[in-house]
Amino acid sequence: MTNSVKETLGAHFIESDDGNTRLNQYAIDDVLGRGAYGVVSKATDTTTGQEYAIKEFSKSRLRKKSQADMLRSQNSPYGPGRGRGRGRGRGIRGPPPSSPPEPSSPGEEGGMTPEPRQPRLAQDDPESPLYLIRGELAIYKKLHHPNVVRLWEVLDDPDQDSLFMVFDLCENGSIIDIQSTGKTEPLPEQQCRKYFSQLILGMEYLHESGVIHRDIKPENLLLSRDNTLKIVDFGVSSMFTSGNDQIKTSAGSPAFMSPELINGDRPYISGRACDIWSMGVVLYCMCFGCLPFTGESILDVYTSIKEASPEIPEGTNPDLHHLLLQLLSKDPDMRIKMTCLREHPWVRRTADEHLMTRGENLKHAVVEVTEDEVRNAVCRIRGFVTVVKAVEDKSLSSESITNE
Repeated sequence: MTNSVKETLGAHFIESDDGNTRLNQYAIDDVLGRGAYGVVSKATDTTTGQEYAIKEFSKSRLRKKSQADMLRSQNSPYGPGRGRGRGRGRGIRGPPPSSPPEPSSPGEEGGMTPEPRQPRLAQDDPESPLYLIRGELAIYKKLHHPNVVRLWEVLDDPDQDSLFMVFDLCENGSIIDIQSTGKTEPLPEQQCRKYFSQLILGMEYLHESGVIHRDIKPENLLLSRDNTLKIVDFGVSSMFTSGNDQIKTSAGSPAFMSPELINGDRPYISGRACDIWSMGVVLYCMCFGCLPFTGESILDVYTSIKEASPEIPEGTNPDLHHLLLQLLSKDPDMRIKMTCLREHPWVRRTADEHLMTRGENLKHAVVEVTEDEVRNAVCRIRGFVTVVKAVEDKSLSSESITNE
């Protein structure tokens, strides 16, 4: 099962004199949060009354990031095209082009040799409005799970430095508001178990679908109106195939990063094991209201992650104590695996929640997100751009298309 994502060109972001703003049919309301590349706002579809969350991206910032990632990749000892799901820093957006496509050699694309397929991504039009998020878009189109946020529409405003993604609205915010220093009120243990069980289901589905999230943290775990946990933000995610979840560069938030990513001295780093470490940090935050590894600087935090043992308060449920130590094992080979995680006694002790069987949970899992799908995630809109450029029909600029 895949998601239909509407792709709209020629979107118009209008701010009226009275301060009200609209994006096509969406009335923009309060700002919900701010990130490195834009803001997230609450919005209402004026044609249906349905509420959504709209994430605005700065295209210029995304381009700068893309260029920086390309340079890092070219300077990497692994080379610029080292394969899918191997931690390219920018996540799954595809190997950066080693050089611009040559306009004088169009026939090279039709060669008989199927390898290397990855460099062909360089022939995607870099001016396509969705080019900068093509990998993230490909992932969202493949995923369909109650614990993964749904993407409904992508809109481009050609006259502004803005690209918009329309998501499910998660009215109840993040599972817990964790500060870098100090403590917040921890959640009741049963509530921790409920949210963590849903996180297991969502992450099990992602890993089975060949996706490593790489930035699991409370602010990327949001709650819907009925308190269903939703995993959000696949901006730095990686995809893998054939069970090879190897990653070679770090990504994500420092306090939730695994020790093997910080050390960087292992020949093989499992992306799934890194996600599971981050899940352990999240569980610790929910249960105790603070981070397990802290410091005055990022370097201090890294040192704590690599060397310190998490402090688990006296009186903690023995099963929970055991689970946290399993999740936060410094050795990724000894860290608990997903199949064992869902069967852990602390997880299984659910009085009011039913943890779906693995078969039930994975019935809609996709085998992998292929590079053809990454490329095709933007192929239709690229063709549409060509039509708009070629035909002097101003009505075309406001049409939208839907990928099934």
